[in-house]
Amino acid sequence: MAKDHFKCLRCSNTYELEADPDGKLKERICPKCKSNSVRKLKAQ
Repeated sequence: MAKDHFKCLRCSNTYELEADPDGKLKERICPKCKSNSVRKLKAQ
């Protein structure tokens, strides 16, 4: 399954999660600081 990359805007932690197959908007939480200020990084 594909992975999406995310970055926390509070602590700058970058991590990856499995991509949502249906592409629905979903609230994500940083695993390091528990902030919900998380943005998806663009594919390179």
